[in-house]
Amino acid sequence: MIEAIIGREHGSNRLVMSITGGKVVPLSAPGVVPNTVSSKHCQLKVDDDGVWTLVNIKSALYTYVNGMQIESKRIQPDSRVELGVDHFAVDMPKVKKIVGDLLPKVYSIKHLQTVWDEYHGTQLKMQLDEKRKNTNRMLTGVLSPISMILFILPMVMNTEMPPIVNALRLILAAAMALMALYFYIQSRRGLKNDIILRMDRLNDEFQQKYLCPNPDCHHFLGNQSYRLLTQHGTCPYCRCKFQY
Repeated sequence: MIEAIIGREHGSNRLVMSITGGKVVPLSAPGVVPNTVSSKHCQLKVDDDGVWTLVNIKSALYTYVNGMQIESKRIQPDSRVELGVDHFAVDMPKVKKIVGDLLPKVYSIKHLQTVWDEYHGTQLKMQLDEKRKNTNRMLTGVLSPISMILFILPMVMNTEMPPIVNALRLILAAAMALMALYFYIQSRRGLKNDIILRMDRLNDEFQQKYLCPNPDCHHFLGNQSYRLLTQHGTCPYCRCKFQY
């Protein structure tokens, strides 16, 4: 919400807009504002949705919008506003520019949904792949002692094993050999498939794309999901509004 008082500045007789917070902006040249314009003549309110309301501060004063005297009225930025019995005109294009600079900027973040979905989807896939590899490693760890037992068992028992047991021994031996070869190849590929480095590259790319769309800000919006961005509705750094 922007609130400002429009009136004549004592000493200079120029029209000024005093914005809540202490900022005073001139709206006219010095010495041109008649004494019928009060130092606190009218109040302008502009909410965050861009709705303008003009309020005549005292009933003894006169404020006109498009030629009609008003006490409080919703106006448009291009409305004709005049003050006092002399109908001193307010430079509304200048007021519009001042308000436009103060209102939160609005930027679309629709493109960030794709950025988030790709990042989150790739992250999940990498985690699932790593879980699958860990499961395979665990399976190898389970099969290794079983295979050793089956090889040692005939010697311990000093007996000839049934053909089906011998076949099973061969199958397990082959499986163990293939798994060992697979993990050897994976280890030879080394850093290229290392989960830590892959995740680091993914995060680095994400941090370069998941940015506030305001060109004057461009801060990384963190690891909050796109859904949370739409819920918050504003950038935590520049306070611009998000459109989605």
